[in-house]
Amino acid sequence: MGNVYRGLTNTGLEVAVKIVAGRVDRGALRHEWEIYAALMGFGATGETIPVCYGFAESGGPEDESGFSVLVLECIGDGKPAVNDFCQLPPQDREYLFHAMRDLHSLGFINRDLTSRNVVRDKCGRLRIIDLEHVKHHKCHLDDLRFGQRRESVLNCEDFNCTVVRLGVDDL
Repeated sequence: MGNVYRGLTNTGLEVAVKIVAGRVDRGALRHEWEIYAALMGFGATGETIPVCYGFAESGGPEDESGFSVLVLECIGDGKPAVNDFCQLPPQDREYLFHAMRDLHSLGFINRDLTSRNVVRDKCGRLRIIDLEHVKHHKCHLDDLRFGQRRESVLNCEDFNCTVVRLGVDDL
């Protein structure tokens, strides 16, 4: 969806700038901004999830000629950390598992956790980008533990899909 550019603020901070046009893409970018805003309210950005610095749009929600802009923390070179999660060492998969569990416990589920949306920052930490498909989600799985068999503990279908994608059920 749209294009992502690197930019510098007037203070020299390097940022990623997502720009989209058209009613549908603008709605999706607005949703992504709302997710970032909610996560910022929980203090959940900056560690695994990038900091969101702002959102702006031109025209009304139904205006096809308008555009929307989302300004985010720039994370490394933006290239995926791996082509497949199974290429990650167990400690990195565990790190992502805990990040997704924490997101889940805040009432959100990432329906697009794929290797293309996991990058390494300049310090080598894994970061989850592109929150367009994150949705509000509630269930009672606050006591998830890494390394437990998914059949015995993960009765949330949405979270179970995350665990299978990460390959943590085989550790």
